[in-house]
Amino acid sequence: MIIRFIVILVFAIVLTCCGGQPDPRLEEVERLISVSPREAMDSLDAIRYDRLSSYDKEYYDFLMVKSRDKAFVIHKSDSLILRVISNEKRHKSRGRYAEALYYGGRVYHDLGDYPTALNYYQNALDYTPADGGDNVLRGKILAQTGDLLMALRLYEKAIPYVEEALKLDSIQRDSLNMIYDAELLGSLYLYMKNYDKAEEQFRQTMQLSDRISPDDSPSLQINLAWTCYKKGDIEQALRFIRCALSGSDSLSKPAALSCAAFIYKRAGICDTAMMYASELIRDKRSDNNKNGYKILLSNQMRRYVPTDSLLRYIDEYRDEIESYLERNGDRQALLQTSFYNYQLHQREKIKVERDNEYLYMWIFGMSVLILLLIVALLYLKNRNQSEKLRLHEAIDNTKILRGMLESGEDGIRQWSENTEYRKGVSLDINGSIHSSGMNELRMRLREELLSIVNDNKQISEISPVILNSEAYKKIQQYLDAGKPIVAKNRLWDEIESMVIESSPEFKQRLYLLTGSDLSTFDYHLALLIKCGFTPTNVSVLIGKAKNTISYHRGELVLKAFDKKLPTGIIDRIIRLL
Repeated sequence: MIIRFIVILVFAIVLTCCGGQPDPRLEEVERLISVSPREAMDSLDAIRYDRLSSYDKEYYDFLMVKSRDKAFVIHKSDSLILRVISNEKRHKSRGRYAEALYYGGRVYHDLGDYPTALNYYQNALDYTPADGGDNVLRGKILAQTGDLLMALRLYEKAIPYVEEALKLDSIQRDSLNMIYDAELLGSLYLYMKNYDKAEEQFRQTMQLSDRISPDDSPSLQINLAWTCYKKGDIEQALRFIRCALSGSDSLSKPAALSCAAFIYKRAGICDTAMMYASELIRDKRSDNNKNGYKILLSNQMRRYVPTDSLLRYIDEYRDEIESYLERNGDRQALLQTSFYNYQLHQREKIKVERDNEYLYMWIFGMSVLILLLIVALLYLKNRNQSEKLRLHEAIDNTKILRGMLESGEDGIRQWSENTEYRKGVSLDINGSIHSSGMNELRMRLREELLSIVNDNKQISEISPVILNSEAYKKIQQYLDAGKPIVAKNRLWDEIESMVIESSPEFKQRLYLLTGSDLSTFDYHLALLIKCGFTPTNVSVLIGKAKNTISYHRGELVLKAFDKKLPTGIIDRIIRLL
């Protein structure tokens, strides 16, 4: 009996040491997350991570992801969630694995990697069955899946997910999530141009919101205003948008202004439409300011806008269009890369399935999902091409309008001649980069650089001129703060001057090596590589996902050598220039 008691005691001690008793502070944080996630984050920051046990470190990581998501903090990296998912997969007995997969979907949704996000949501649903699972968590997963499918413009496929989420929230009497799901369902009908159903759904949601969460009313009123506008019921649209404008906050104000400008323009109240459009374009942070320029430069509104202002709007609208095209190109590249990663995830999951019957059902479901994703990507690609044509046409139209307004001048100056990074590029490169002389010079430069790299010759350290410069210190400040350097920031001029001071022929050699085929983004990337920053740091400084940085580094390799080489070689090459 004594021996048995000792064995049980030792076994209990081992379990306590291995399984770990959670730190009471962490348990308190988890209780706090649902009511005050920001306070929960502050509490976590006050805990010394390095003094926690391995068990509590894993618990801490899980709570940090959860609190950030609850506080609507935009996820900018996947490093923490991948660690959390790995930990919870190894310890499924904790019961947190499904929730970790859900937060994985949330992280990749924020990062713009929709296929990977959808993969995590589908996996999370597998661990939250409809019969006997966590209905609260399942409802959230279903709603986020519907929201993601809406972003991929798969509106009909999204509806069943949102309807089931709404049903589960009703059973749980979760009024706030019911409002969110009902508004999401109305938005899907609106995108599908089923305006009657959309209006009915938004009105029902409005009644619920007025009782439970009046703060949500402005967004619902905006949606109702858009719906009535699309139906041609301008009187009702005016009534809703007036209410939305009076109650909108800083987050909903740009959407309200955009909607109001279109509605008042359709109603023929041009002075009011001009007022809202003018207010809209002043907010440079809003994605809706492009609509403001579209209103002000329309034929109906043009006669109300002073000529000097119209000229300025044309230039600003052109810049907005160009910025949109650049962002859209990066997003397309990210979608293609993430889709490839998604397929890899599927193959890995297939290998670990335990039940053949379940495996066949899963393969069928995933095949349908992959087919849907392929259709979505093809649709987005075709749509992007059409939109690019429309946007380029808009640029041409603005040039024509400028010529009309600047009558008496010799003609419209070509804006591309004034592009920041083309000035002075040619220097000694006069004539076409594809001429035989330039090609010969380019081949010699290629051979010289590859010879140095392949022979493992010593590559010089980052120049002291760069490391000791004020520009470099400013870059470090941005990096420490986790802030990107926007494309139009004058700091890029300082960085360029700093690099050229350390390597006077850097720019000529770079453009010679790549055949002068460099975008603004590529040039910024090359400057930061020349300064010695890693791809991870470059991702922060440029404000793009790491996958996007890797993609553009690979593109630089192709431009420089006309063939695929290890991506890391371009870093060594650029530092040699």
